[in-house]
Order: sequence, then structure tokens, then C-alpha cells
Amino acid sequence: MSALASHGGTIWALLLTVLGTAAPPDPGTVPKVRARSFDVNYAVNDAARPLTLLELWYTRDAGRTWHNAGSDRDRESPITFTATEEGLYGFFVVAANSVGVSSPAPQSGTSPQQWAFVDYTPPVVQLHPVRPGSSGPARTLLMKWTAIDAHLASRPVTLTYRVLDDGSWEGIAQALANTGRFEWRIPDDLTGRIMVRITVRDAAGNLSSAALGSTDLDGLFRPAPAAPEPAPVAVPADAARREPTELDRVRAHRLIEQARAHAARQQHALAISRLKDALTLDPTRSDALVELGRALYAVGDTNESVRAYELALAQDAGLRAARAGMALTFYGAGEYDRAVEHLQAILQQNPKDVEAWLYLGDVEFRRGDELTALEHYEKAATLDPEAREVIQQARARLDNLEMLRKKMGPLVTSAKPDET
Repeated sequence: MSALASHGGTIWALLLTVLGTAAPPDPGTVPKVRARSFDVNYAVNDAARPLTLLELWYTRDAGRTWHNAGSDRDRESPITFTATEEGLYGFFVVAANSVGVSSPAPQSGTSPQQWAFVDYTPPVVQLHPVRPGSSGPARTLLMKWTAIDAHLASRPVTLTYRVLDDGSWEGIAQALANTGRFEWRIPDDLTGRIMVRITVRDAAGNLSSAALGSTDLDGLFRPAPAAPEPAPVAVPADAARREPTELDRVRAHRLIEQARAHAARQQHALAISRLKDALTLDPTRSDALVELGRALYAVGDTNESVRAYELALAQDAGLRAARAGMALTFYGAGEYDRAVEHLQAILQQNPKDVEAWLYLGDVEFRRGDELTALEHYEKAATLDPEAREVIQQARARLDNLEMLRKKMGPLVTSAKPDET
């Protein structure tokens, strides 16, 4: 009998030697481990004790070559194994007592006694702003996403939605192939504001999710007005003509804090309202303009998002958060040259800004320049040893380039600008 699980789970390794073809098993039958380190339990007949040696061997190439993972000093189950990388492992245990050994050390062609598939990295997932689907009498919503992982499940994508303030998630589609897009026919009775979420599963069962902020279905499918509407203004014009009082500044600060709390709960429409009120009181708050740009982008209002960032940059041309927000907004709109312009402006201020290098790599990979993207990812992974989260993201991209090259083509992974 054999079983395996991560974080304290076990492998029961039978002390048998099988020489000959060591073909990898059916992936569906291989135990999955979602941790770099895990325990290997072994069973030895009581009559064979006491043991004088217990060695664990492993193979990464189906038995062609074997490596000694070390000895169990107390020779009492379990022995801890630490994987050097993700992928398929075969295991073999050699035990010895005063009489002899259970078997020779495994050689080329020795079949593993047990297999395990190690995958401890969850997928990288980004859900792009939704758009109305193809024209027709029925309302449809076009959803696009990016999901990257070296070992995705065969049909890894699940899409769900919930009505705002309702709290329960409802299914849109499940077990979808990772095509990067899905057109959803919206139920006739579904109106108002909803959130859309994507969940992606890899072969080992690691899950990653991403959700969009409020999507106003009624506004999205509202017929265009007969006459052009006046251009919306992110900041009331009359507010810029006066100097805020101390009371104005205090009230504006409170409104901005409320807006941030709403944004954290994905209540972007409320956040936008609070931020506009705050900017009416104190239009000098460039950080509020940045927050406004992010909230407007979250609800799909790209033009106003850009305007908010432009106003912030007009107050402070070196404001990194505004530059990063502009880059993300232009990327979402497919205007890659303009995204690059703002990322390069960030790097002119700080050539070691690893997040900017990471996002530049994303843009170049989307544009098909894989070599340049690779160079940018390497910089993101090496320029600042303290930026652990960015290093992890850059390494995930580098590790998945081969899979992307073969199966998916150039795609951009998820990336969010840092906080103000």
C-alpha cells in the first residue's frame, strides 16, 4: 500500500527491486505534493530490525539516473525529502541490517518503488477588463484572462460572478480550457452591478484567483445617447481655483481613508464617489488622484483613469505611483508604446526599480519580443535582492517561458503597481 501527501503526509515505499523499463506512470495516478519538503515513510518487517542503514534515492528521468537523497540517521520512519525543483520524482529505498541489504543501490533502468509529482507554485492569473460580447439580440460579456503555470491541469479554468452586496458566488462556466477568453451569455434577469472572478487550478491542485471590481451591466449595455454627453471631469473645475482650508484638508483625508476601505472591499463605485468628494475639498491631494485612477480603471473607465493620472502627474511629474498606474491602464487598453513610455520614465528616476523591469518584460513578451522580455525579467530577478515578491514573480515568468513558447505564445502575467 502506498500513499503520499504534503505537509506531514506519507509515502509508503515497498522495499522491492524491479529492473527493466522504468516508464513514467499515467500522470492521473501519480500522488501530487504541494510542498517543497515532505516526509517519506517506509515500512520494514519487524524481523529485519535493527537497521544499520536506511537510504533514500530519487530519479528525475524515469530511472535513467539516480541520486542519493541521504540517510535516515535514526532509521525510524519517516525521512524528510526536499525537492530541488518541481516535476515528476521516482523514489527508491535501500535498507540494511547486520545480515545484508534489501537490494543494491538503484542503477540505470531500475524502476522506482513510488512516484510523486511535486508542484508547490500556484498559477499566475490576471483577469482583464470585461467588454460587451459579439453583437446580437442577447447580452453577452467577453471575458479575457492570462493564466501561466508550468503544470496547468487539462481544463483548469472556472469563472464565477456575484451580485454586489449579495455575497454568494454563482457559476458562469467551469472546466474550461486555458484559451484566454470566454463569451458569457448573461441571464435575462441579471441586472445591476456584479463582480467577475476567475479561478485557475494546476495539476497538483494549487489554486489562484483574480477578480474584477464592479461591472455595471446596465451601463455596459445602455444604448448610446442621441447627443454627445459632456466630457466627465475627474476633479470639479471650481475646486482648483481656491486654496483648501485646514478643515477641508481634514475632511478630505477622512474621505480618502473611506475610499481606500471601499476599494479594499472591491466597492469601486463608492470609492470613486468618496475620492471625488475629497478632491473637491482638497484638489492638491495627488495620492487621491492616483487612487481615483485605479478605481476608475477597475470599473473599466479607461479614459477617466488616464485623466486622473494625468492630473496627478501635473502636480508631481515624478510621482511613481501615477506613472505605474498609467502604464497599467495603457497596457489594459493595448497601447503598449505608451505603457513603455511611463515605465521608462520610472527607470530614469531609479534604474534599479525591479517592478518596472518586470512590467517592461510583460509588455515585450506580449509584443512578441521574447529575448528582450527575458532580459527584463532577469533584471527584475537580480537587481534588488530585498524585493522578494518581485523576484518570485520574475522567476515564475522565467521558469514558464518554455511552456508559454510551446503552448500559449506571448502572454502577459498579472502585475499591479505598488501602493502610493
